[in-house]
Amino acid sequence: MKKTIIIGILVILVLIIGEIMMFGNNKEKSFQKVPDTGGKSLVVFFSMPETTNPNNMNREEELSTIVIDDKVLGNTEYVAYIIAEETNSDIFRINPSIPYPMNHSELERIVQEEQRQEEYPEIKEKVKNIDDYEFL
Repeated sequence: MKKTIIIGILVILVLIIGEIMMFGNNKEKSFQKVPDTGGKSLVVFFSMPETTNPNNMNREEELSTIVIDDKVLGNTEYVAYIIAEETNSDIFRINPSIPYPMNHSELERIVQEEQRQEEYPEIKEKVKNIDDYEFL
């Protein structure tokens, strides 16, 4: 299950990079739809915006977030919503049981330690009825 989640996160990151490189700010985007096989699909993502306040963001926060209707979305969250909308998929956000700090330095220290020890946080909620989905 860990490998599936990690692969899903990596796919989303690749899509983010592709989105930025291919489309930039161009609003006229074209997406290739996944063939409809009748199976349900689910977009699973993890996003950790470094602020929830759309006002007075520093440069790092501006580069890692998108603000829509005064709501701060992490870049990964934004792309996950685009993918879900364009593929008619359900969406699920991965949240750790113990929330990460929003301070960048502290967050980076914790994540590096998790990676070094190969120990990752418990997930707050699991996907209900995961067997109902053909595509993740």
